[in-house]
Amino acid sequence: MDSAEPHAVLRFAAPWFLLLLALIPVLAYLLGRERPRPAVTFAALRFLPEVLRKPRGAPRAWGRHWLRYVILAVFILALARPQVPYGALPDHANGIDIMLALDFSKSMLANDYSWDGKKCTRLHALIEVIKIFMEDRENDRFGITGFANFAYLASPLTLDREWIKGVLDNIQTGVGTAVGDGICLSVDYLEENPERDKTIILVSDGLSNRGVPPLEAAAYAKSKGVRVYTVRIMKDLLPPSKYQENVMFRIAKETGGQFYQATDTATLKSIYGQIDDLEAKRIEQRRFQEYQELFPWLLALGGLLLVGEMVMAQIIFRRVP
Repeated sequence: MDSAEPHAVLRFAAPWFLLLLALIPVLAYLLGRERPRPAVTFAALRFLPEVLRKPRGAPRAWGRHWLRYVILAVFILALARPQVPYGALPDHANGIDIMLALDFSKSMLANDYSWDGKKCTRLHALIEVIKIFMEDRENDRFGITGFANFAYLASPLTLDREWIKGVLDNIQTGVGTAVGDGICLSVDYLEENPERDKTIILVSDGLSNRGVPPLEAAAYAKSKGVRVYTVRIMKDLLPPSKYQENVMFRIAKETGGQFYQATDTATLKSIYGQIDDLEAKRIEQRRFQEYQELFPWLLALGGLLLVGEMVMAQIIFRRVP
């Protein structure tokens, strides 16, 4: 079962000032040791019995001045500069959610790639590279959507790497290439946990000829805040002058991802390494947060309490001789 770690929502930029809070009880004790004497002693009191002649004094200082201690505590908290972060909090421990949208059409069985020095299909090379890619991303959840004639969920998001490997080793190919359906289905499953960062890695070797138009699917992914990295896995290299005409390039550009071309196993490994670096850096960047300062609000609160205490001193706590 996936575990979630709670995020801190408040921090102090100068926490050492909080040590001053420990002095408030000491100050209250020292000021409260003696009762204040009456302001005026009437001469006629000497004619009263001793027990009545003894002045009672006022309440102890800590009881009379409790509001002052509260005000002092508020100002100390302001000195410590409490802050709250803007926007979504970084999610270091839980990583991100990655949906692998993979082309499982018959053309992926073309035997023009290699692995460990031996000829293999595009699909086999892709599966082996994905297994390596997952190894160092232990905090990320992976899911798989496959598409051929239609899109389907091969695996929900999970931390179980062995389960994902087992699914990949038992893929069945089909006819057709429904790229747009694969994107839409991946986005829908990424919506399970809106708090996590979301990425799709789309791999295909053909043009979409089924289902939702790919660019409509890209717009849908963008509306949900999902990046799509696209990998064109074919032996021929598309020249940069043709990028704007290529659907895979436009999907990546629309969603804020990157477009890659894998013409052999080595470039495929390199591509997944680049994606790994990009996602790692993206997580690092989220650690640098903008913080909203709360001390002005505390200063305002302290000022209001101080004015209130002065008014109460003249009305409620006023001493009359």
